[in-house]
Amino acid sequence: MDGSTFTFFSKPSFSPPEYFVSEGHSVKGFYSMHLNALYDLQKHTYTDARIQPVRQKDEFRAFCDMVDRHTTLPGSQDVFVGDRGYCSYNNMAHGMEKNQYFLFRTKDIHSKGLVGKFDIPDVDSFDCQVNVTLVRSHKKQSRS
Repeated sequence: MDGSTFTFFSKPSFSPPEYFVSEGHSVKGFYSMHLNALYDLQKHTYTDARIQPVRQKDEFRAFCDMVDRHTTLPGSQDVFVGDRGYCSYNNMAHGMEKNQYFLFRTKDIHSKGLVGKFDIPDVDSFDCQVNVTLVRSHKKQSRS
């Protein structure tokens, strides 16, 4: 699964107003959309897509929607591979709830991203298990 933004400087045949962008970007404005696409690596075909206005793009929601619509052959499990924009605990939980596998690219381990707090080995490649407890409250009492 990957997402890409497309810009049109002339009015496309479909032109919903939410795809028009004008404030501060261009004197005349332009049309812009974000495409989230699900590609089947074995069949070499796109199996699903979700188009969103660029100002309302939500790759997390697009991932969940496409996983919900995806049909898996009985007795098999699929692996959903997503770029950085799709890496979230909610998307991981969504894949696990559907009894599917997933692999997400994430931000660098030195960033404030999802894996920034984990104790990651300083080697080129590694395999490690981490345990995460998700809570609704971020109070200091619940972090112990």
